[in-house]
Amino acid sequence: MMIKTENNNFDEEDMHKLESILSLDYLKPIQTSESKKKAHTAVIVLTPLLYIFAVFGLVSKNYTLFTVEIVLAVFFTAWLIWYYTLGKKIQENLQNIIANALEKGKNLQLSEEGILADALYKYEDIETVIIYEPFYFWITKEKKLIIMKINPAKEENIRSILDKHQNITIIKTDKPFNVYKYLKDRP
Repeated sequence: MMIKTENNNFDEEDMHKLESILSLDYLKPIQTSESKKKAHTAVIVLTPLLYIFAVFGLVSKNYTLFTVEIVLAVFFTAWLIWYYTLGKKIQENLQNIIANALEKGKNLQLSEEGILADALYKYEDIETVIIYEPFYFWITKEKKLIIMKINPAKEENIRSILDKHQNITIIKTDKPFNVYKYLKDRP
């Protein structure tokens, strides 16, 4: 039995939903990209000003002001260093993982043998399937990710295939998760 997943194309809304599901964006308060830019600019401008205010607090012998200002300045400096060294890399890696998984999932076919995407992935090579309706996230033992969008008509067929393979861990969730961390932290 071969199941071809036509309409496994992801539109712009699906892409935003996937990025939100697979990253830590769901932990942040709702914000637009414009407010993110403004907040980031404010931190960049505020950090050197905090150092200046700390010096004024020290000169005026107001040690409470000095302590508060220097702690905030060091905190913002550390955050900026983290953001420009690790934060952007993590975001780029997440986007690459999603892009690769979506590319594999475009002409996806399921059979009794395995999943035919960019290569044939046998069911023995698949470690975990995370179900977040309507998406199926197939994670292989080599830490490769395949994303499949399932329509309700084919869901029963896929569930029957999954039931036959006891080696695959099936996780059904309705909460977003960070797939980048999930793939990297797995043994």
